[in-house]
Order: sequence, then structure tokens, then C-alpha cells
Amino acid sequence: MSRRNNVKQEDVKSVQPDQQELPAEEVRLPSEGHEEPKTVSVHVLNAHGAHELAAGSLLVICSDPGFKRAGIEHERLKVYRDGDLTPQQIAQMRREPKLTLVEVG
Repeated sequence: MSRRNNVKQEDVKSVQPDQQELPAEEVRLPSEGHEEPKTVSVHVLNAHGAHELAAGSLLVICSDPGFKRAGIEHERLKVYRDGDLTPQQIAQMRREPKLTLVEVG
């Protein structure tokens, strides 16, 4: 059974009449109207220093350091550059509850 089917009724929030979603033509995203996309610089700060995450990199956070998945023994925190991991490895890691993946766009 998939996780989607395990949603409890109390977890489902109903939309009140005063909180209805706006029609798509009325919704404006913060990026609309800007000619140039904003530059986002991400740094992971920990006891070992600061690690910059470049666009295309993948931050993997492991709740159980030393745990193995996708042929990798995972550290608590590891930054992978674009191309370091195969699509199959990423797919396996995404399905693992002990791992959290943060993709930098």
C-alpha cells in the first residue's frame, strides 16, 4: 500500500470559503515580471566549515551515518556535484526514508 493511501482524516485540511484558491490567472509568482532570475547562493555551515552548493549539486543528509544505499556508505552530510551520481542511484536514494536529498537548482 502506498503512503498516499495512509492519509488520516485529521491530516486533511479543508479549504474554508474565505481561503479558497485564486484562479490561475490571478496568481502571480514572485519571479514573474523579473527579466533576470535571482542568483541563489547556498552554503552549508557545520563544524567542518562552510560548503558552497553550486547549481546542479545535490546535498544528501543521512539520519543514520554509515548506512549504505545505492552502493554508497553515507556520511551525515555529503554534497555531490552534477554527474557524480547516476539516475539509478538518485532514484534509490530518494526512496530511502533515512536519506534526505536537497537538489540545488
